[in-house]
Amino acid sequence: MRNVYLFVFFCLSTSAWAQNEAEVVSVFPTTMDFLSDNKTEALLEVRSSGDAYFITKKILDIQTKKRIKGAGSTWAIKRGESYYFNMIYSDDFLNGIFIKLDVVGRYCLSLLDKSTFNRVKAGSVNPYGGGALGLLANSSITWNKALKDSTDSKRYIVFIDTKSIEPADSPRKEGSRGNLLTRKKVSELMKNNNIEGEAKDMSFEEVIALIKSENAKSR
Repeated sequence: MRNVYLFVFFCLSTSAWAQNEAEVVSVFPTTMDFLSDNKTEALLEVRSSGDAYFITKKILDIQTKKRIKGAGSTWAIKRGESYYFNMIYSDDFLNGIFIKLDVVGRYCLSLLDKSTFNRVKAGSVNPYGGGALGLLANSSITWNKALKDSTDSKRYIVFIDTKSIEPADSPRKEGSRGNLLTRKKVSELMKNNNIEGEAKDMSFEEVIALIKSENAKSR
């Protein structure tokens, strides 16, 4: 029995060590670095993660193994073959969770399922304050509903226009913001593509196809 306990303890210890083990990633400090593929290799330690997000524990210099100054305001990180966007650059959520980008181009999208949306939302700060004024200021919440995909699952769309660069405001560097997609933006894209109808009637798949079409034009 003692050997069984030792074996379980060894497995748990190995698992915990593996989660804290640093991995090599590509860091993009700003949107412009992302667009020009000007990346810096760094070591990433993850505090916690899900299928479509992670929370950093440390971002370290590969050579010195010391924390990189200002790394908390990194605009994006490439981990494996996937890009992740720092939600500190989101006015809707305003937190340091990195979310996976499902569409990359002039317009980047993160397609959050309900579970990931709730996780990201749970760590958020409302920069507009409470009350009716705060709700009116946060215009993107006017969509205020998830779109259902072909499997009838709720999805929330975080939309980033990489050509729209906002000035730095501490702790954020100069860069593009990523917020929940608005009906107003969808209507604008529909008009640009001579698509008749109303944004509220667009399906999840139609919205994604529209934005991918816009990205193809920008290549």
